[in-house]
Amino acid sequence: MNPLALLALLSLALLLPLPCLGRPGELVLFADGGSAYSIVLPDTPTQEERQAAGELRKYFLEVTGVELPLLPQSQWRSPAFCLGWTPQAEAFLGCRKEEMGRDQVLLRSNASGDIFLTGEPGQGIQYAVYLFLEEWLGLRWWGWGEEYIPDAGQRLAIPPLDLDYTPPFLDRVATASIFHEPTRTLCQKLRTSLLTPSPTARAERTYLEITHTMELLLPDEASLKAHPGLYDPENPPASKPEFYALREGRRLGAGSQPCMTDPEAFRQLLQNLKTLLRKNMPDCQVVWVTQNDNTAACECPRCLEAVDRLGNRADLNIDFMNRLAEALQEDFPGIAVETFAYQFTLEPPRTVRPSDHVHVRVCLIEASNAHPLTHPINRPYLEALKGWAAICSHVNVWHYTVNFTNFGLCHPTTAILAQDIRLFHELKVRKVLSQDGGDMGELGWFTPYRQSLIAHCLWNPRLDIGEFTRDFFQKYYGPAAPPLLELLDLFQETATASPWPMPCYMMDTGRWLPLETLEQGTRLVQQALDLAKDSPNPDHLRRTALLETTMQWARLWRVENTCLNAVTRRAPAVPQAELLPTLQELETRLATVRKTPSWKYMYSKMGTRLERHLQLLRNQLTPEPPHRKLPPQLAGTPPQSLVLIPREMYQIDASAYVNDAKAPVPHSSVRLPLAGSHWRMRIDLPAIAQAGAWEAFAEVRLPDAVHSPAGTAALAGFYTYGTNFAEVTRVPLPALALSREEYRLVSLGTVDFHRDYQIYFSGCDNPSVPELLVGRIFLKRLSLPPATQP
Repeated sequence: MNPLALLALLSLALLLPLPCLGRPGELVLFADGGSAYSIVLPDTPTQEERQAAGELRKYFLEVTGVELPLLPQSQWRSPAFCLGWTPQAEAFLGCRKEEMGRDQVLLRSNASGDIFLTGEPGQGIQYAVYLFLEEWLGLRWWGWGEEYIPDAGQRLAIPPLDLDYTPPFLDRVATASIFHEPTRTLCQKLRTSLLTPSPTARAERTYLEITHTMELLLPDEASLKAHPGLYDPENPPASKPEFYALREGRRLGAGSQPCMTDPEAFRQLLQNLKTLLRKNMPDCQVVWVTQNDNTAACECPRCLEAVDRLGNRADLNIDFMNRLAEALQEDFPGIAVETFAYQFTLEPPRTVRPSDHVHVRVCLIEASNAHPLTHPINRPYLEALKGWAAICSHVNVWHYTVNFTNFGLCHPTTAILAQDIRLFHELKVRKVLSQDGGDMGELGWFTPYRQSLIAHCLWNPRLDIGEFTRDFFQKYYGPAAPPLLELLDLFQETATASPWPMPCYMMDTGRWLPLETLEQGTRLVQQALDLAKDSPNPDHLRRTALLETTMQWARLWRVENTCLNAVTRRAPAVPQAELLPTLQELETRLATVRKTPSWKYMYSKMGTRLERHLQLLRNQLTPEPPHRKLPPQLAGTPPQSLVLIPREMYQIDASAYVNDAKAPVPHSSVRLPLAGSHWRMRIDLPAIAQAGAWEAFAEVRLPDAVHSPAGTAALAGFYTYGTNFAEVTRVPLPALALSREEYRLVSLGTVDFHRDYQIYFSGCDNPSVPELLVGRIFLKRLSLPPATQP
């Protein structure tokens, strides 16, 4: 070669960044303002390969300032990022795409500096790229479009890659508000059919996922009207009263549970299911056939006899699902039926075993979020999960991680959920759905951290939680991280040390969180704010201020601030004079919180918009009215032993407040329509430790238009969320015991406040009493707890 030409070639080579200019084996991706790398794709890339290449190119540019060229495999030059399944990838990796497991990822480098990012065709390749960007380039993805993009500086080098990983859970679903965008779901490496699967993604084709489906599959007239378009309106499915639960002498309709022993109901449900599958998903692999979201199981003689003969309600349910799955095989070979172990079917069956075509989703709704499943307080739920895992080859879990009654409250679950997800892996659970705040936006207890932690644990149950937490807080909160980490640990330790369960339905924090600890947490947030103010990144201050909003929300939603102060025997958390200014400040803060609407367009409380939830808070804070003109039965009760609940705390449905001239006190009544068996009014009563026993009383009268009352006018009593069989106290109000001329005081039963309760009134479909007037509602102390008896 001409010496001058050789010298020119060597000079040009010295200008090109090389992958191995650093320590032996080190891959230099970027140095001196340039990169020798390109991105190589198959000559005919798939949609996922193109998307993955675009993400790698985009983020490499943001980290280094260098835009990598995109090349087809026919123009390969080393060093390169090789994405997907090129001939070079197959030759180096020694395997083919057909051999990949579901969501398997392969990240490897060779001596030439080539980096192979591939895996299962479809989402596996995308996961590989996001994993590389996160673990080796240091990127982070948080909620609502927030990202952490590190600056490579003058040089970016990484060690050789050699990773072959398959996540243990087939489905990894997190119903969290930060995952509403598909790219956020992918970068967090979730696997969910909520995303439309591409033709190459090996997602199980699942129909009717994530819902209670019996009401849809065996609809009555009301259910058909509620779901227009589900069936052909010219040829709707048959519906008979015998298809639904028999309770207290009458059939309840599709809002209850179906009768599991009626042969015609079984045939109709099978026919309906086949019709829907042919119409919507003829290649379905899994269909959800799950009990409705209530505890109204059928009590007809056949069902009761079957439960007694087989063992329990789960036996009856699994027997039904086994027969249903078998009957589907002829038209849909290989299809599986997924059903619930939930509330009254949580206890594993005693004699019936799920067939290979029946999958069971164990729903741990009653478990305490503040304690791991291995804690004694959660023993019944751990035993139930282990029992199902021992008899069923396809066990899945519905995992509850947030407070659905009041999303904005402090609700420490982060240390626990990581332990529980690891336990699911050890028990060989196949799929996990972690139900978080899908529509709460940023409000809540370390929401972005918790939801990101869930996703990472579902991908890797062996995740180093301590390292993940430190990294997240340092990058997300910046200089405010130390006191916020202390706050996270303080409240978790407090909740776990509490002898009380902390279920996923809680009205306030009064039982498990001492006011002194709440104030200590408020001081830690203030320290964090002071540190965040000095950060050059304004997001650090904004994110920390969200925790201040959460603490303020928790201080206002305290039972000590309500009319139940006498029950708690504690001073208010916020002095009366400060309540209105504090509430106004909170409302101003909440206006700046980012909201994430979801499929129900809810926010902050299940089924309730934020504005409505704020109104509930205002109503809770209404002072107790004076005890005027007490009913004779309550006269002489010591003031500290009697509570008059403000009318503002009544939550009414299709009812109306009225000023009844016959009421003992003006403007104290509500007119309740009683058609149907739905609730018409309720009053929230948060859990209170050591409250003693209290009796509830209500002033009730019949409307003037009622002339021939008979039977039971209405039902009333106490209800509590989150307990197996949903504890219900039913108090019938006989029509003949009531009067049109005056309000009579009736007892609604007693309560000890050991859980969150609701006083409720519901109709019983009695045409002779279409309405009822309810006046004042009282609580009377019956006894102090033993430790405080005089």
